[in-house]
Amino acid sequence: MSKTRDNILQASRLLFNTHGYDLVTIRMIAQKLNMSSGNLNYHFQKKEDILETLYFDMVFHFDKRIDDLSKNNFTFPFILSEIERSMHIMFDYRFFWTDLHHLINSNKKIKSHFIMAYQKRTQGSLFMFSKLQEDGLMQKLEEDWVPQFLTDSMIQYSNTWIYTMNIYREDLIKKSDIEGKSKDLLRILYPYLTIEGKLKFKDAIK
Repeated sequence: MSKTRDNILQASRLLFNTHGYDLVTIRMIAQKLNMSSGNLNYHFQKKEDILETLYFDMVFHFDKRIDDLSKNNFTFPFILSEIERSMHIMFDYRFFWTDLHHLINSNKKIKSHFIMAYQKRTQGSLFMFSKLQEDGLMQKLEEDWVPQFLTDSMIQYSNTWIYTMNIYREDLIKKSDIEGKSKDLLRILYPYLTIEGKLKFKDAIK
């Protein structure tokens, strides 16, 4: 990737985070970089091209994280650190999660990938549950609906924590909020842990 192209993406992401995707124009991006709109259009013909590139830059990190899950031991400190890492990435691209429904439905390529990514995230969660059960940290989930319910609950929380905070808080969301939100997401599992699992869970979130 050329330096100019990278600068365009970084400037766009910061502007989108500050003003929202819809309110930012190609001209605003060009002005921030002290370049002409024509020069910017040489690298990205339209704003939607920038959106797609930023989206796939973001999900590259998520995809790699899920692909690497099988290589790790599922301790609660590890799970918590993975959640925090994901939330930091989301924070850096928070414009997308603030306007998730609109942006997904306005771009077919992004929507198609996002739906596919849901399946991958589901598989990752179910794998995590099986490893926690193998280690005696999670109860056997006897009801057939529970694993999918837990998976959906965690994914939905992950998808909406930024959006929800922007609705109910007057001040801007900060990176310092991520630690607490990461612990809240992990707490969804707490009722389904064994006694040993709950003790290790409490140690992890102190």
